[in-house]
Amino acid sequence: MPRHVDLCARALPLWLVFVAACRTSAAAPQPAALPLHPIEDLTAWVDPFIGTADGDSPDPPHGDKGGAVFPGATIPFGMIQWSPDTGPTSEFSYHHADRKIKGFTVSHISGPGCPALLDFPFLPTTTAMSQTPVGHREATWLDFSHADESASPGHYAVRSTSGVSVELTASTRAGYARIGFPQGAVRGLIIEAGKTAGTVTEGDMHVLSPQRVVGSLSSAGFCWKQPTATYKVHMAVQFDQAISASTWYGDGIWKAGAKDAQGASNGLHLQFASNDDRPLHAVVAISYVSVENALLNLEASLKETNFDRVRAQAQTTWNHYLNRIKVQGASQVDKRIFYTALYHSLLHPNVFSDVNGQFMGLDGKVHAAQGYTHYANFSGWDIYRTWIQLAALLAPDEARDLMRSFVVSAQQCGGLPRWTLASDETGVMVGDPGALIVANAHAFGVRGFDEQAALALMNKASTNQRTACNQHVVRPGQALYNDLGYLPSDAAQVTGAGATSSTLEYAAADYAIAQFAKALGDGSTAARMLKSSSNWRNVFNLATRYVQPRAQDGQWQKNFTPTARPTFIEGNAAQYTFFVPHDVPGLVAALGGRQAAADRLDSLFTQLNSGLSQPYFYIGNEPQFGTPWHYNHLGRPWKTQEVVHRIITRTFTDKPGGLPGNDDLGATSSWFVWASLGLYPDLPGVARLSVNTPRFPRVTVELPNNKRLVITATDVGPERRYVQELSVNGRAQTKPWVALADIAQGGELTFVVGGTPSPTWGTTGSE
Repeated sequence: MPRHVDLCARALPLWLVFVAACRTSAAAPQPAALPLHPIEDLTAWVDPFIGTADGDSPDPPHGDKGGAVFPGATIPFGMIQWSPDTGPTSEFSYHHADRKIKGFTVSHISGPGCPALLDFPFLPTTTAMSQTPVGHREATWLDFSHADESASPGHYAVRSTSGVSVELTASTRAGYARIGFPQGAVRGLIIEAGKTAGTVTEGDMHVLSPQRVVGSLSSAGFCWKQPTATYKVHMAVQFDQAISASTWYGDGIWKAGAKDAQGASNGLHLQFASNDDRPLHAVVAISYVSVENALLNLEASLKETNFDRVRAQAQTTWNHYLNRIKVQGASQVDKRIFYTALYHSLLHPNVFSDVNGQFMGLDGKVHAAQGYTHYANFSGWDIYRTWIQLAALLAPDEARDLMRSFVVSAQQCGGLPRWTLASDETGVMVGDPGALIVANAHAFGVRGFDEQAALALMNKASTNQRTACNQHVVRPGQALYNDLGYLPSDAAQVTGAGATSSTLEYAAADYAIAQFAKALGDGSTAARMLKSSSNWRNVFNLATRYVQPRAQDGQWQKNFTPTARPTFIEGNAAQYTFFVPHDVPGLVAALGGRQAAADRLDSLFTQLNSGLSQPYFYIGNEPQFGTPWHYNHLGRPWKTQEVVHRIITRTFTDKPGGLPGNDDLGATSSWFVWASLGLYPDLPGVARLSVNTPRFPRVTVELPNNKRLVITATDVGPERRYVQELSVNGRAQTKPWVALADIAQGGELTFVVGGTPSPTWGTTGSE
């Protein structure tokens, strides 16, 4: 076990002096106590390598070739994600085609579509210090084979061809490593504070004691944008063996004035006794506040240092969450795909407050979370459609703290953010996803956050075009949107913001805000926002029956084609025409009626993962997530059932390329979970679920307060996938929608399934 170094007995720089009270009794956030009976080992069905290879879309957005997930060790919503980063083909972190590991970094984002975090690479090496490449470490990368690699929830292991082995596990705020070296080999470890997914503007590292190292780095840049998403992260690591030698190196990036007599630099090569054949154990903790807080988090994590016991606890924690949905009657392949999707849905956002409650706010100031855990990393544009509703259902306690964190962060930066990373708003993506996140969470039962403050922030952004979260305007072009009823394609204010698709995003957000305001008793705001939610009609050209770019003078784009992409973000006109989730009946009428709408949908679903350039469906990206359920509005629910079945069975697999596109912090995986349950949250800001055929004969969803939702679809299978009847708590349901209120406190959904479409069930097509 690692020896606990008495920091207070050592001579430290003033910025590291703090007393023996550095140990803390602050409790880590614990999962809600749900009465799961019995707990099964569902981690056995999770394969973290699903989504680490490229998908099959022929034309994805830049960075969206595959799931872009990481296979390393973490726990649900944990602060640490200790995972390997590979080369040379990986765009961001881990690519299944690679056979070299560049390092094991302690922070990751799952499927973001662009570089993010990847702080403090750790790389075991058998290279002597005198031979360590300076400024170029490719010669020290670890060669490996997938045959010598394994991953499961909370655990990762690999043995390199040189005989170096690495095992990783995690707790809430710490990562744990067990590193083995070949007998008699040099036992070295390279740690860097000069490498991250962004651009490191400062980085330094100190050997604090024979068994402890601390470091800090400042990062800037996200999604290839500079400057944005600036944050500073601090690290503290303790080893169970003494450092026998160390050397400093760097490539010109240092904290100003820090290369002093103690040798601070942006990288360290550590060496441990070569005559010691025991595995080297390391415990690493981070903080976004200070080195002192990283040490506090480390001290709290050293209460248990036995690697195998920490791994077992991580597995127990994962089982606690995974057991919230139990499926029966599934094949091994289907269980593997489903539970991996559920696993990927529970990785983010992440614990951001330290054991003493402190966190770095979006205003650049240190705050203290009182009575809650503060979270960070909200990918708004991705997660508002499916993820937040699933989190509200399965993890209500965490969802409460998530929304409190989100609103508090918005108050600090000045507006509801679109995409936060660590302690900053990145400003990437479009629309007003922050409003949709809050409204959807509230509709699905999340309380315990400042609802009035959230509504005030929504009102502010919808009336003041200068409302910004830090330097990023919440709703670019809002004044034009209010004046014209749409965002014009030729306005400088919305250049790069996808004017046409952003008009649709604003309209959907307006509808959600209207529902949220109505729930809070603000009738005037509800009426105003409900009216503006119809603005989608102002970019729908009745002559072409497509949403279409429109200039400030009202003229439609000339030489328009359905595959037009200018003014659309990550999609084309053919795909975005169906993005009117809050007014599908109105869209159906605009398309020319039910038959015309059905014909258009039939054509759209000719392909299922077409990418950006074809006039077909694209499951690998978020804007069309809800489109398969549009058939429910047309009196053709069997087509929803058929299309969702095709998407589930053809575009999701249990192979490394088994995700059709970026997972986007659980967005794609949460879509799969909902679709597998036979339900989809289709209406922004409203607690309603649109129906398709469940994937499994029986599903039990564990809810708080000893409640359960049981979904049965007896005899469902590849050739029996059409709903004939549905009952909700024993009452016949003839429409293809279910009110959340009917099942939120437990209940039964009973599907009668057949091999041919029902001529009557759900065919009214009215809500």
